[in-house]
Amino acid sequence: MQRFINFKQSKGNYFVDCDGNTVLDLNASQSGQILGYNHNDMVNARTTELYDRFVTHKVDVNALPPHDLADILREQVIAHGPKGCQ
Repeated sequence: MQRFINFKQSKGNYFVDCDGNTVLDLNASQSGQILGYNHNDMVNARTTELYDRFVTHKVDVNALPPHDLADILREQVIAHGPKGCQ
């Protein structure tokens, strides 16, 4: 089953999906972030929103993609591609 995650609302060992369901993350996002989601020390160290969402959580976006992945790819990746490949 595929879930799309709202990382801004997720906290500690629980993630919130785009339907607003709070789910205990028994997989710990493949142990990428042992402090859990939105840990205060990690959030306070952030420099940009993308850092906050992807470095703080270290989630495999193939397994748990964010609800706005298409927008992020369009704005942050495709827009900076070589001419003719956009």
